[in-house]
Amino acid sequence: MSRIHTKTLVLALTPIVLSAFAASCTCGGPPLTLGELITEREIVDLGDASSVAVEIDINIGNLTITGGAEGLMEAEFEYNVVEWKPEIEYSVNGGRGRLLVRQPPNDGRRVPNGTKNNWTIALNSDVPMELVLDVGIGDSHLEVGSLTLSDIDVDAGIGNVIVDLTGDWSDDVSVNVHGGIGNVDLELPPDVGVRLDRDVGIGSIEIDGFHKDGDVFVNDAFGRTDVTIDMSIDAGIGRISVSPPSPGTASI
Repeated sequence: MSRIHTKTLVLALTPIVLSAFAASCTCGGPPLTLGELITEREIVDLGDASSVAVEIDINIGNLTITGGAEGLMEAEFEYNVVEWKPEIEYSVNGGRGRLLVRQPPNDGRRVPNGTKNNWTIALNSDVPMELVLDVGIGDSHLEVGSLTLSDIDVDAGIGNVIVDLTGDWSDDVSVNVHGGIGNVDLELPPDVGVRLDRDVGIGSIEIDGFHKDGDVFVNDAFGRTDVTIDMSIDAGIGRISVSPPSPGTASI
């Protein structure tokens, strides 16, 4: 398969770099309160919702998403900044649930060195779901292939993000990824048709096993499977890699 090159900016970010950036990127207000490490576990029941919209917003910290929750959400939060206690809101209206998990804003306050903020969230695998993830400074591992997703939107900030879409998909899914500064790795199932539209910007997108079809890229399974993954990617100024559903490599 032919290799297509465009301008590329690849950044390797270490936890030390991220910590230094987090400590210096905020305004010169009073510092946040650094204390002992707190571990909290939260469970959110599904209630009578037949579908849900989930929004997770973490400004500074590491995020892990998996499936397998018995209710809607089972989560563990570890943090040592008192003001970063996660805000959780859930409501059901007309059979549709809405879950918001949010890190409170810094409001211009300085982030001290030595901060820790780790979120591990399991979501229900069976309920139809729309998922919006806004990740700021930190690393994220998003194992979402077991979820019953119709839409997933990932807004990556500064750090490394893995979006694992491998799994048994029974319905079409729309995947939107907005890259930031850092690396985003998208892992695809090998036997599902994929259509990929992209906006490179000044970053780079590396894809395996695709060929060009007009203005988009598709894999060999596209149009031959009952399920299609429709992807839209904006590379920002970092690097996005789409792992191979079949042999071959192209950089776009």
